Amino acid sequence: AENVMTPRVDVRALEAHATAADAANLTLATGLSRFPVYRDSLDQVIGTVHIRDVLALDESERARTPVTSL
Repeated sequence: AENVMTPRVDVRALEAHATAADAANLTLATGLSRFPVYRDSLDQVIGTVHIRDVLALDESERARTPVTSL
């Protein structure tokens, strides 16, 4: 399990109010494809988002689509 765990200080995550465009930008910045989605703090993870779900959206829809709907 140690090989697949990311230290908490290195976790990149998205707040629940983030958009699909935010997820795309985070992918570009980090090179990662999956992110936890949280409400209030990283202790309250409510789901995950994968970049393939973001890329399935028309680019014009990404800025107004919340990650919680993916």
